[in-house]
Order: sequence, then C-alpha cells, then structure tokens
Amino acid sequence: MLRATLYSVHGELHGVLLDVSEGGAMLNASPPLPIGCKLLLERQNLEVPGIVRWIDGNRFGVQFEKAISEEAVLALVAKSAAQQESNPSSASTPAR
Repeated sequence: MLRATLYSVHGELHGVLLDVSEGGAMLNASPPLPIGCKLLLERQNLEVPGIVRWIDGNRFGVQFEKAISEEAVLALVAKSAAQQESNPSSASTPAR
C-alpha cells in the first residue's frame, strides 16, 4: 500500500496512491476531495501540487500543476525503508 497525505483547504487527508504518472495520480481516500479542489500531495518527502479533476466513489484523479520527472514518479512509488522492514517478503533476495 502506498500511503499519501493530501493537504487542501479541507484540511489534511490520508489516502492511498493507486497510480501515478508524470502528469497526475489516482488516489483512494474517504471522503474524496471535490472536483476543482487544489491540493498538495505529499509522499516520501516529495510534495507535488495538483487539482482534483474527477471522482468515482472514493477514487479520484489529480492533475499535477506541472509535469514531474520520471525520477520523481519512481520516488513516489518506491516503498519506504520502514515499509520494507515491516514486509520482508517484498525485499528482493539475491540470485544464486
């Protein structure tokens, strides 16, 4: 699970990052932020400003204000060290 924190005029909201690209992201949070809401997505010490463009149940799409780099996308989806330690099966094992 890729946890993310969203900050907006509605306050702080904790959600799950479902998909991310250079131009935006899909998240799941309850309740979802309204269409047109400006926000700041925070994950892995990265902060990306964006705006909610669509909602489907508790899922919603965010368009980033500016496209982010491929490196930033990879950093957003990387599991934190704490997550890897709590789930040792996700750590890669050396080939023999």
